[in-house]
Amino acid sequence: MKKFAVSVIVALLMSAGLVAASTATASAAPYPPPFETNCNATSQGAVNRLERPRLRVNIRPRGTNRAPRGTVRVNYVRRDGGQRRSYSRDYNGQPTVYSFPALRQPGRYYVVIRFNPPRGSVFKSCTDSANQFVRNRPRS
Repeated sequence: MKKFAVSVIVALLMSAGLVAASTATASAAPYPPPFETNCNATSQGAVNRLERPRLRVNIRPRGTNRAPRGTVRVNYVRRDGGQRRSYSRDYNGQPTVYSFPALRQPGRYYVVIRFNPPRGSVFKSCTDSANQFVRNRPRS
């Protein structure tokens, strides 16, 4: 009987020791860090009042050769105040030229782009700006 009691106690102590030794949590590999992106917006410079302005957008990733895809949000803000326009376009990973409706008020515009990757993407968002000048009449 003593041997049985001792063997039960030894078995309990051994199982408690195994449980105590195996309390370390399992660790999975961490998620890969998101890749930085570099936005580059280039405007035409100057357009006539009734012309459609064009904007060249190029988004390059840093640290990978994968092409970032997502949405580009473009904001035209008139520097003298008054007019603010916002547009959204899809970006497919290659340098793209977008055209927008004509800006009817002449003056200087500040163009701000923001790249928004889709949810779950490995790319970070980025912003850039450019200047757009709208002339009142065509050049002579």
